Amino acid sequence: MNTSLLSRLSDLLPNHRLRICVLASLFLLLLQSAANPTSIFAAPQLDPEAAPKYTSSRYVGTTSYNVHLNWGYQLGDAVTAGTAPLNSVVVMDYGSPTWNGQNCINYCYGTGIFAPNGQRPFATTDAIAHAITGFMDGFWTNSPANARVTIVVGTNNAPLLNNNLDMYTHGQEWARMIKNLNLYIDDPTLPYRSKESVVGGNNIEVLYNTPTETREWVDGFAQFNAGTYTLFYYDFGNCPGCKNPPVSLSNGWTEDDVLYVAWLASPAWPLPEIYNTNGKNANQWEALNLYNVGAGRAKMAFRGSFTQYQACQQVAGTTHACPATTKNTPASGWTQLKTALDSDPRTSQSLRWSTDIMWQYP
Repeated sequence: MNTSLLSRLSDLLPNHRLRICVLASLFLLLLQSAANPTSIFAAPQLDPEAAPKYTSSRYVGTTSYNVHLNWGYQLGDAVTAGTAPLNSVVVMDYGSPTWNGQNCINYCYGTGIFAPNGQRPFATTDAIAHAITGFMDGFWTNSPANARVTIVVGTNNAPLLNNNLDMYTHGQEWARMIKNLNLYIDDPTLPYRSKESVVGGNNIEVLYNTPTETREWVDGFAQFNAGTYTLFYYDFGNCPGCKNPPVSLSNGWTEDDVLYVAWLASPAWPLPEIYNTNGKNANQWEALNLYNVGAGRAKMAFRGSFTQYQACQQVAGTTHACPATTKNTPASGWTQLKTALDSDPRTSQSLRWSTDIMWQYP
């Protein structure tokens, strides 16, 4: 042992017996290190971050206030029981955008909701908004005082039928509905703001529509005059084929198009589909994010992960069964996205939410 170290120990530990005990302990540590070099002095190994509890989102087939009220009750009860997270997101997907036609005067815009037997009846934005107030009322009543939910009122970018829908105007009307729901939350007789937020949503998929028409909807939403409100929407869609460096995608899309509708447009936040069990979807979104930061822009801030495990379980064994590789569990989807984002310090981030969609009418 180094004589200067012995001298230093003598100065610090003048007591002879105490000095012997310390030297013996150091000797044992050195022996242990020689036998297993990684057992001491190595950095501690931290467990991977655990996936959060997930919520159930829905493909919605009704505008019934009472049905939505019960869904709000159920989520509030789950939070109280500890089976759902205290702070969560829920997506209500009302299907394809549509309208009542050129002769319509009032309540012209809405969606074709996911009714039983493949039907897609028209639901106006006003009817959808009324249904969402039921969910708000139920969650407020049954959830703990410190609970919070962000409700995503969603459509998609695939217009129902070929009825000359103006996507820009539909985006404007969707934003108007979100503003009205925010007015409802801020009613001084209903102090919902402390527990609830509401944003728009769009399941933007590359094969559903052209990038031009999809951008029109996004721009309509973004350019709606909401007064004192700043409105947002969550893109719970996909990025198939995205790579870094970027490549051309299907249906005339580019990665710049996906980046615009999911992040660069002022109201956009990504809540991406992470369906694929082999991690491909997570890697596609990470590739898009790397392309984005490589262009000198701020990294995409993902709100969470979006999976379809429950929906796949509901249609297993039917003609609508999910491909085997698209049945990610909520925990797996979240973990894949978190791992992909953390693979590069430029994109690493916290990932708050996990939600998994199911059918109201499988």
